[in-house]
Amino acid sequence: MSKGIYARELLKTVFVKFKEISGSQERKFSETSLVEMARDIDGAGYMSYKKALVVKFDENIWILSMGIASGDYQAGLYDSDIMAVKILPDAIVDIATIVERIEKENYFKSSLIIARNTGILYVGKNCFCENVRKALNGVLSEFLIQGPEFDHKHIDLSTLSCPVTEQALYKPEFAEVLSEKLIEILKSS
Repeated sequence: MSKGIYARELLKTVFVKFKEISGSQERKFSETSLVEMARDIDGAGYMSYKKALVVKFDENIWILSMGIASGDYQAGLYDSDIMAVKILPDAIVDIATIVERIEKENYFKSSLIIARNTGILYVGKNCFCENVRKALNGVLSEFLIQGPEFDHKHIDLSTLSCPVTEQALYKPEFAEVLSEKLIEILKSS
């Protein structure tokens, strides 16, 4: 059996495949862009974005960015995501505009796919959720090498869940399949 990859590495590989397929250049931000994903009275959790791609798939133009969970304990249930924000064909796509559009997409409104802290892939309640679920239905289990493992003797009071001792592992070739399926969704959205 081949060595597996964790969900964050899977999403990084998918992001690179988006870049390769589209021929788009990465646009790096001068500062990390923080997008709120969770908040309570004690603080907030964010997805941190440092770069983006502006890609065209068929007639649709998208800003794509990969985020990493950061901030207070509210971010503890998440690991990373890939965000997709549709833009108009005549839109200005300078760095300031890209960052402004990304920062409006809080609470996973435009997350194409999300990796939980367990390594399990997750789809938020947004415009992509049904299409991503359909695309991954029956496929995900084919590429899952190992599910997450937990320390059932303890509970993390910040997340009210058992601590993750080992994240889920995926077959490396899943990145190719996942990127193809997500591109098809972006073409048709």
